[in-house]
Parts: sequence; C-alpha cells; structure tokens
Amino acid sequence: MDPDQIKKIIENTIADKTRFYLIYTVISIVISCIIVMVFSYLKTRSENIAVMQTIEKLTQKVEDVKTDYAKQLEIFKGGQQIRNIKIKELYDKTIVIKSLLITLQNDPNSKRTPELYDLTKDLLTSINSDIIFSKVLFNESQLIMDDYNNWVTITKEALSRNEPTFNINWNKTFNTIDTIQEKILNQ
Repeated sequence: MDPDQIKKIIENTIADKTRFYLIYTVISIVISCIIVMVFSYLKTRSENIAVMQTIEKLTQKVEDVKTDYAKQLEIFKGGQQIRNIKIKELYDKTIVIKSLLITLQNDPNSKRTPELYDLTKDLLTSINSDIIFSKVLFNESQLIMDDYNNWVTITKEALSRNEPTFNINWNKTFNTIDTIQEKILNQ
C-alpha cells in the first residue's frame, strides 16, 4: 500500500466519521427536541389535569354550599311559616279577648267572665311558651297576669257576698291587649 492510498483511506474514514458525527448530532438534536416536547407536553398535561381536579373540587364545594343554603332557606321558610301561624294565633286570641272585654264592659251581668279567665290563661300560656314573644311581651304578660289575679280576687269576694255582678274595670286590660296586638304585628 502506498502512502497515497493510506492517505485516501484515512481521509475517507475521517469523512465517514464526520458524516457519522454530523448525522449523530442531528439525530441527537432531533431526539432531544422530541424528549423536551414530550416532557413539556406531559408537564402541561399534568398541570391541566391538576387544574381540572381543582375545578371539580371547587365545583363540588360550590354545589355543597348551594345545597346547604337551599336546605337552610327551606328551614327558614318553614320556621317563618310557623312563626306567621304563631303570630296569627296570638293575634286571634287577643281579638277574642278584646271582644269579650267589650261585652263585659257593656253588660256587667254577663256570665262570660269564666270564659275570659280561660282565654286569658290560654293567651298567657301561648306568650310564655314562645321564647321571642315571652321576651317581647314580658311587661304586658306581667300586667295581664296582675289583672287576671285582680279579677279572680274581685270575683271570689263578690261570690262570697252572694253578689250577682262583679265591679271590674276592664280599661287597663283593654289597653294592655292593644299594646300586645301592636307588638305582635311588629314581629
């Protein structure tokens, strides 16, 4: 082998290696780009999945809050309906008592005094069985209770003397019932 052939072989080998390194470099760059793109895609994908899970959790929490609110609203509406019924019942009782007081004022010989006693006890029981009304109407219920005790005393004294009529002034009770009605309506 002569030196020119050896030189050619070496040059061909170097040229082949250079092409090989060039191809190797291009392939390495392409593979690196693909790997970077895949990792970037996977990172973005995992972030999207995490965001979607967070959105799902938040959506579930919002739905839970909506459900709780709806339940509380229904409870409140039910409570408000019950409250309105209680207000109407109390007001109706005061109307009956007022009409009975008018009857007793106009006709002291009326035999309806025991009925007034029963209705008054019922009204006081209704007021005192309700936390709000017992606070709002505390003074008035005390006044009615004092009037009631006064009526019973006057009635017992009149009966012990065999008097057919009772001399009771109903004005104070009438005014107290008016005040109770005003406060009931303001609830």
